[in-house]
Amino acid sequence: GGTEQATEGRSEPPTDGQPESSTENADGETIETSAEMTFALSVRSSLRGCQLKLKEGQQTFAKSLFSEEEIKQGGQGNVIVCADPVDVLLKDEQEKGEEQKLTPEERSTREAEKEVLSQWAERNAYTVQQCFALRLKKGREGEETSGIGESREMLRMILEISGMPEDADEVTLVYVKDGETVIGEDLDHSADTITFDSRTFGTYALVYRTALPETESTTEYPQEETETET
Repeated sequence: GGTEQATEGRSEPPTDGQPESSTENADGETIETSAEMTFALSVRSSLRGCQLKLKEGQQTFAKSLFSEEEIKQGGQGNVIVCADPVDVLLKDEQEKGEEQKLTPEERSTREAEKEVLSQWAERNAYTVQQCFALRLKKGREGEETSGIGESREMLRMILEISGMPEDADEVTLVYVKDGETVIGEDLDHSADTITFDSRTFGTYALVYRTALPETESTTEYPQEETETET
C-alpha cells in the first residue's frame, strides 16, 4: 500500500564510491542525481557557399535543453543544429535523406516563413542570397531526437560567408519570429562572417543590397567652368 517511485530509465548508482550529488528543483525538492549527464553539441550544415559554426564552450546551452528528470537519468545528451536550404527541405520526401525529412506541419511552416522573408526583402530592396532553416534537435544517446523551435538560452552561431556577388553591400541575416521578420545583429566586424545570438530555430535568409555606383559630378555644376576672380 506504500507509494511507488518511478525508476524506469534511471541509471544505476555509481560503484566507484563517489557520493551522489543532489540538486533542488523549482519547488525546493531535492533531486538525487545518480549519474552525471554529459552533453555533446554539434552542427550539420548543407548551406550553399556558406558554413555554419558554433562558438566553443556552450555546454550550458546544451544542458538547458534537458529537463531535471532527463539529466538525473545520466547518459549522454546530444544536441545538433541543422542548417539546410529551404528549397532542399521542400523537395519531395522520397528525394531526401532521413535527416532532412519534414512533417506536413513543418513543410507548411517553412513555405509560409520563406514567403514572409521574400516579401520583406522585396519591400526593403534586398536580394535573397539564400533562404535556409535552422533546426535544433536534442535527445539522449541511442534515443530518438525531438525538435525545439525556441530555446530558453541564447546560442551563439557564426555564419561564414562566401560566394556573394562582388557588388553585394549591406549583407544581413534576417529570420522569422511569431510571423514577423527580425533583423539579426552581427556581433563581429568582419565582412566574411556574421556572428549572431539567437534562441529562435526556424527560417532564416541571408540577404544583401547591391552597392550603388558612385556618380560623377553632375552636369548642373560643371567644375571646369568655375573660375576664381583675380
